[in-house]
Amino acid sequence: MRPVAVTPTGLPSARSGDAQDRLAYLSNVAARLWPGSTTAVRRTRTGAPSRDFLLLRNAATPRLLIPTGSRRAAAAAVRGYGEQSTRRDRATTRLLSAALRTGAAQYLVRDRVAVTGGTAGLPGHLAGLLGSEVLISLHLGPPRANRKPVLQLLAPDGRQLGFAKVGLDELTRRLVATEAAALRRLASAGLHGLVIPRAVHSGQWNDLELLIQSPLPIQGRRTRLEGGALDAAMSAVADVGQVGPIRVVDSDFWSALCARVARLPDGPAAARLAAIVADLYGVASEDALRMGSWHGDWTPWNMAALPAGLAVWDWERFATGVPIGFDPLHFALQSELVVSRRDPADAVVSLVDGAPARLRCLDVDHRAATVTALCYLTEIATRYTEDGQADAGARLGRVVDWLLPVLSARVEGLTR
Repeated sequence: MRPVAVTPTGLPSARSGDAQDRLAYLSNVAARLWPGSTTAVRRTRTGAPSRDFLLLRNAATPRLLIPTGSRRAAAAAVRGYGEQSTRRDRATTRLLSAALRTGAAQYLVRDRVAVTGGTAGLPGHLAGLLGSEVLISLHLGPPRANRKPVLQLLAPDGRQLGFAKVGLDELTRRLVATEAAALRRLASAGLHGLVIPRAVHSGQWNDLELLIQSPLPIQGRRTRLEGGALDAAMSAVADVGQVGPIRVVDSDFWSALCARVARLPDGPAAARLAAIVADLYGVASEDALRMGSWHGDWTPWNMAALPAGLAVWDWERFATGVPIGFDPLHFALQSELVVSRRDPADAVVSLVDGAPARLRCLDVDHRAATVTALCYLTEIATRYTEDGQADAGARLGRVVDWLLPVLSARVEGLTR
């Protein structure tokens, strides 16, 4: 890993642990995208335009790399990332985009990242695949085990060519490959009312796993999310490959879950999960559930309501053969944890208590809904643990502190 060089005197120091982590991550990513390169944060323009980036917000709070090789591409890069959920966010995005297009942003955004040396790298490979010069923009997210580069691909004239996901290690390579397979399967699934990306290309480059997705039309007019539209979309995904009802402990989901828990490295989380799985088997061995598919990470920030339907992205956790109802439960829990910032343990209690009402739209009865919620929470706790979210520094990575105690108590309290 190459350290980030912070060069001239007077540059804001990235003192916080979060900023230092993001800059170190950026340095590592740049060395993988342009093998043999070095990365530096400066306040002067250096290097080739295609390797020179504006750093938003700044070196002390790094969030987004914007290409400087084209004003139109720079303006498009700001518009193309993330959900602007409030009027203030949308207004800020419009103003910054306008400043980048006119060139005024050079007086507002002073910190730059220069990537020098090395080969033409992945951008050169992408240009060959897409038949166009490619400028890239990169969002710098917080620490988590599944963090990976998601590159916005832009033509010099500002056209959004797509997004490229890049798997760097065993976990993220697997997730990128999973998403590629999911998008191809779902493309022929007849998901009415849903708009999903198209897999343009997938494969390997050097030791990286690569997926290029078509852009979604989320920068245009949005519509209000009408009542029932979200439930209908989740139901359409759940119906892909639906079977059952079958006893949950006889399902492929259950056998895979048990195997994953057994493979977890020794520790408090693994021991607690093994006990939870044994207890859940004891009280739910006769419960039959319908099995289907789920997105795997359906959240408010992974979707947008459009005139053509509900656009949903980030399908890297897509899976089949799971109890129907996982997506509504995940959406509810993540909304509480991330959007509302509710106490995590309280959010888990609320999820289990509210499961029958949340899953009524999918025709899941009261008892089945409770069992489904407990299976979902066991799945998520296993995912966080096997991914190593605690070691990666994820905010809620230590499931032993908030999820497992509540889950254990609710499983023990479940009776026939």
